[in-house]
Amino acid sequence: MRLKGTWQQNVLPILRLPLACLFAKGDDVTFIRPAFQHDQPCGANKHLHLLSQAKREIVALKMAIKQAGFQLSEIVRAEVILSPDVDEYQLGELCELLESLPGEVEVHYEETGLLARDIPLASTQLIAIEAMLIH
Repeated sequence: MRLKGTWQQNVLPILRLPLACLFAKGDDVTFIRPAFQHDQPCGANKHLHLLSQAKREIVALKMAIKQAGFQLSEIVRAEVILSPDVDEYQLGELCELLESLPGEVEVHYEETGLLARDIPLASTQLIAIEAMLIH
């Protein structure tokens, strides 16, 4: 039993979320991804739009976790998926916002190509925030 706990606590969070799903054991691991509210960019300043989207989604994620009956301290990993058109200079402030999430946070750009997930392209820079909880 100790080995299972060690695996879940130390190895599982290292894996990317879709791969971690393959190794998740029943009720020990939960993935939460709040319903994302796509809206129109404010045109003039896409940077501020990304930050406001991120703030809204972090609040929605925290609320979804609490509504599901879990604690924020149970987050071991969060995955943030950005649109490919997000510039690197925008990542600094975004990472500061993401520091409010406990555990490891991975930020990456939406993949394009044959194996990309089927997420419709939207007029948004933030595609999703998903959390993995171990309890």
